[in-house]
Amino acid sequence: MPTVTATPCPLGVHMPLSEFARTYEGPDDPPEDAIIGECIGEAVRAAWKAGHDPTLPSYVVLVTFR
Repeated sequence: MPTVTATPCPLGVHMPLSEFARTYEGPDDPPEDAIIGECIGEAVRAAWKAGHDPTLPSYVVLVTFR
């Protein structure tokens, strides 16, 4: 079963905030673009609500597929 995880990194890739990571576990087919986008959007919104501004140049979101 494929898994997509989006992890926000407001201070760059070396400082991931796993407490705001969002994961989607789907069927055996690869996830659709909309599902990947939702996963990323939810992770960014969670970090933003905690005060991490996604407009900063150092802000990165790591997306992993397994």
